[in-house]
Amino acid sequence: MKALDIPAFALDRSALIEASAGTGKTFTIAHLYLRLLLGHQCDARTVDQILVVTFTNAATAELKDRIRQLIMQAVQALFASETDGVLGEILSDVEDKSLACQRLILAARQLDEASIYTIHGFCQRMLVQHAFESGSAYQQQLITDESELLQHAANDFWRRHISPTDKDSLTQILAIWATPAELTKTIGPLLSRAITLEAPLTTASQVRGTLEDVVSQLKRWWLDKRLPEHFAKADFKKGRKLARPELIEAFTAYCQSDALLPDGELGFEQLQSAKVYEAEKKASKVLTSLDFSLVDEALHLHQQWLQGLKAELLEKAVAEVRDQLRRDKRRQALLSPDDLLSQLGEALISEQGEALAAAIREQYPKAMIDEFQDTDPVQFEIFRRIYPADNHQNSLILIGDPKQAIYGFRGADIYTYIEAKHWVDAAQHYTLDSNWRSRPSLVEGVNRLFSQSQYGFLFDKDIPFSPVKAKNRQHWLEIDGQRSEGMTFWHWQTASASTFRAMAPTVAQQCANTLAGLLNQAQTGQTAIVDASGQRSPLTPGDCCVLVNNRNEAQVLAQTFKRVGIDSVFLSRESVFDTPLALELFYLLQALAHPSDEQAVKAALLTELVGLSASEFEHWLSHDQRWQQLLWEFGRWHRVWRQQGIASALNQALDFLSAFERQMARPDGVRRITDLRHLSELLQQQSQQLEGESQLLRWYQHRLQAPEAQDNVQQLRLETDANLVQIVTVHSSKGLEYPVVFYPFSCNSQPLREAFYHDATGQLKLAGNDEPEGVKQAEYEQLAEQLRLLYVALTRAALACFVGVWNPAHRGKQSVLKQVAVGKLVLKDGDEPDDACLSQRFTELADGDTLHYLPLELDPEAEPTYYRAYSDEQQGLACAQLSRSLMRQWRVTSYSALSQTQVADEPDSQEEAPVPGLDEGRDKVLSTPETESVTPFSFQRGAQAGSFLHDILEHSLPLSEPGRIRDVVLKMAKKYAILPTKWLSQIEEGADTLSPEAAEVESQVGMLCHWIMSVMRHPVGALDNVSLSEIGQLKAEMEFYLPLEQVGASQFNRVLNQHEPMLNANYQFERLSGMLKGYIDLTVVHEGRCFVADYKSNYLGDTLADYQGEALHEAMLEHDYYLQAILYVLALHRWLKVYWPGYDFDTHMGGSLYLFLRGMDGQTKDSGVLHYQPPKALILALDDLFDGQTPQVEQLSLC
Repeated sequence: MKALDIPAFALDRSALIEASAGTGKTFTIAHLYLRLLLGHQCDARTVDQILVVTFTNAATAELKDRIRQLIMQAVQALFASETDGVLGEILSDVEDKSLACQRLILAARQLDEASIYTIHGFCQRMLVQHAFESGSAYQQQLITDESELLQHAANDFWRRHISPTDKDSLTQILAIWATPAELTKTIGPLLSRAITLEAPLTTASQVRGTLEDVVSQLKRWWLDKRLPEHFAKADFKKGRKLARPELIEAFTAYCQSDALLPDGELGFEQLQSAKVYEAEKKASKVLTSLDFSLVDEALHLHQQWLQGLKAELLEKAVAEVRDQLRRDKRRQALLSPDDLLSQLGEALISEQGEALAAAIREQYPKAMIDEFQDTDPVQFEIFRRIYPADNHQNSLILIGDPKQAIYGFRGADIYTYIEAKHWVDAAQHYTLDSNWRSRPSLVEGVNRLFSQSQYGFLFDKDIPFSPVKAKNRQHWLEIDGQRSEGMTFWHWQTASASTFRAMAPTVAQQCANTLAGLLNQAQTGQTAIVDASGQRSPLTPGDCCVLVNNRNEAQVLAQTFKRVGIDSVFLSRESVFDTPLALELFYLLQALAHPSDEQAVKAALLTELVGLSASEFEHWLSHDQRWQQLLWEFGRWHRVWRQQGIASALNQALDFLSAFERQMARPDGVRRITDLRHLSELLQQQSQQLEGESQLLRWYQHRLQAPEAQDNVQQLRLETDANLVQIVTVHSSKGLEYPVVFYPFSCNSQPLREAFYHDATGQLKLAGNDEPEGVKQAEYEQLAEQLRLLYVALTRAALACFVGVWNPAHRGKQSVLKQVAVGKLVLKDGDEPDDACLSQRFTELADGDTLHYLPLELDPEAEPTYYRAYSDEQQGLACAQLSRSLMRQWRVTSYSALSQTQVADEPDSQEEAPVPGLDEGRDKVLSTPETESVTPFSFQRGAQAGSFLHDILEHSLPLSEPGRIRDVVLKMAKKYAILPTKWLSQIEEGADTLSPEAAEVESQVGMLCHWIMSVMRHPVGALDNVSLSEIGQLKAEMEFYLPLEQVGASQFNRVLNQHEPMLNANYQFERLSGMLKGYIDLTVVHEGRCFVADYKSNYLGDTLADYQGEALHEAMLEHDYYLQAILYVLALHRWLKVYWPGYDFDTHMGGSLYLFLRGMDGQTKDSGVLHYQPPKALILALDDLFDGQTPQVEQLSLC
């Protein structure tokens, strides 16, 4: 593989670039992008012709920023004609510098529109932009979380296939998946992957038949041989279950029953021959003479049956749930991110596939795919079809590092990367060979460690390890006046292999002691980061990162750090719903939702969230009056939930119970408070979309059962931005760097859970327990990923790295050293998996410069080293002084806010007047008059009803599909709870017979549909009696911002009163600077004239006559709608001045249309519509006033 020379790299053909850790992958992409913009040894391209695909939104933002910086740097270099390095080589070949500057400046201006996307963003754009070729449907909604749909499909599968099974089978299935939610967790990752589930050699029913025969024989043998008597005579070792007579009696009762399997504490597992013989003392020969082979056979068949049931159900579940999920999403016009990829992939292999690929190639002649090691078969197939290998007019550059392919749990497939590597011509394989991140000793340490391995990354030549050169010589870590170089391995030597639980305290304490020692020395100047100029910066906690494999390790470390005085923060891409606190909060929510349920209240009080001690809990229970007072408080918080929201209720409850103080007293208190605030915020947001406490509880419970770590909204938030030690998972650390890194639990690994593996053809499969070859291959692939994780961990450090190793065990004392990355990397063939061989290999590797080896004894009683941050001198704190004046008048305001400053001279009555700017006053919901049938006149009043009607019209115009109106009405009725949800659901399901209540709701739905159709077909006089349904040019919800420059109330009033005296303007507000914001309900263009239209749901009376002429004028004055009309026409006027060629107010401005919906019956011309055209002079005067100019106003003379 050749080293990449950026200026000489051929951009006219497809290539593969492998970028090892720290070798400047983003730097390379940015410079190749610059070459394409300049046309350096290739045709020049614009930013919309260069496709760059990466895998996260953060990466796209960073890449755009780096490219923008490089472009500006290149422009400056072209003017200065002086630069060096890679950029200098590129620019030295530029002949026409003026043209190059023009291209780069244009690119910088257009960079926000550059085609730099995530893979999902790219697929979505291609499906929309090439809808004809791709055959994608219109008006599909993208959802980032399909967990509810998935759970619904899994529940349906459970009802169809699991609930009806017989008792014995159901018992076994429930041992695998206790709930539908657990089944969902298993099948969820499989739905978007092309996976084959290996079927057992014999079916589950066949195995069960054999098991029934063997169990029958076993029962007869047990009873005929009188086994209980033999067990009574046998002499067992101390503490063995077999010595308990009641368990033997229970198994005997099972043998006398018709049950297929024992359900007691003693089963086949405990009675297998090996365990029986081992439990009996050597001197006792009572049981060793008996043949327990029938038990062994029954145990084997039981396990085989269990595996068969799991395999068969899993295969059915994946197929059926996947199909139902697709149907449900198609029916609801929904798309998930994975659907975007699959739809584009399917489109590319359809009849129109080649046309689609050609269209994309023409749009993007050059493409670069970043982080390609994290690809999957669908993604690779998409790009392979768009940019075929034999196409030399377009180029596809794949950039990644297979040594850092660590996201298999997300669907990334290293075998796909290997296939892509073979697909690209070997002559076009390149590597980045210089590390710019780490000190030379660290780089050489990694080179030394991986180069000596017999196995490397376990994929032979497909993932080779190529040593890289070190380029970072600018900084180093100095301890006690000496440079600290290289990588240090701590090796705890134990008598036998040890589990994580046994090693965790010692390993965490060693890490804490070392860290505390370094930080203490930093405060005396003994430990510092030194740069090339000799400038010293003391090492701070924020310079240190501790890498972990999972949350358990993080918790152990954080608690140990806390004990020695080191504050830390845990960074992880986990869901907040996957934390213990989320479950504790659920119990509190149940208590708040059901305050009269004393058991629910007690359960909430006993959670760690509330944190009551036993005595505090007893304090509440021991006194009946005190307990009743607490129940009353829960009832009050329940009312707060209903009236003010769940966040307020939680805040008040936790404050009353002193929960915040108790949480902060914990070592992880800040973390838990952060999670609690996060969960409260999510609950409050969701409560705006759901009706009632029960629906919110159901939503929360579903999130607990199916947390989505990939959902940015759910991901754990940073608890503080203080200068703390960072604890980061290895997965989260990829792409990041830290001055000093600790990786104490490098030998902690988990046993294989699901045996996913690739066969000889690269097909992903799931092996069962009866497929030893498949399981072996799955373990091999798991080890390969652990090696890649180790590589990522060891390459995060810039200055120093400390790694902990020991001889690990999963359970008991069986060593798994050769099944973890460190062991596989260091040990040779023939080495025993023990501490002696591990010590020997590390001693051979340690050279005192790049690799250091420190053997340690396991000492649980070792004295801790405490970190003591200097705080003897009290800092003199004072409030900062503001050196400039604040622009307090700058703000964003609105028509409603201005309208409410209108001051009436003499109120007509003592009754409360309507709030200016609101349709129905202050009440959100006004009572509906009781009538025999609901009509537009008697329909519910108030702001909620107005928003309901407004949303229906917004989603129904233009009237392309009249049949859609019913669907919109039903959807909005649910959203605004206008009609009972229970009966709406019955109507939606299309039941043949409706209950009386549902029939009543159905009649109201019919009335609403007819009403909306009447509104849209109502003749509008100002539009030449044309209805809205006949207008071709409509724009709903047009947003605007009008700049305001020092607008005074007195000037504003004078302008309004001069040109429109009927307003009697007397607005009282402070001088305004900022923006006037608004949304125009509907913008209409008819016969070359533009109108603003606004929907009003005001109730003016029970006849059409109440919605005509003077009645509408009075309503406009009463609610100050004329001001709204003037401001909205002004907004439209400004927009037309900019975007309408040859715009003239008299010719093109139609004014405002106020549509009083209750008076629009679809036929009466003079009813329900008021047309108002503000005077031109008024609009022009306000235009000047808002622009900071002084409008011409007539001076009034006093006589």
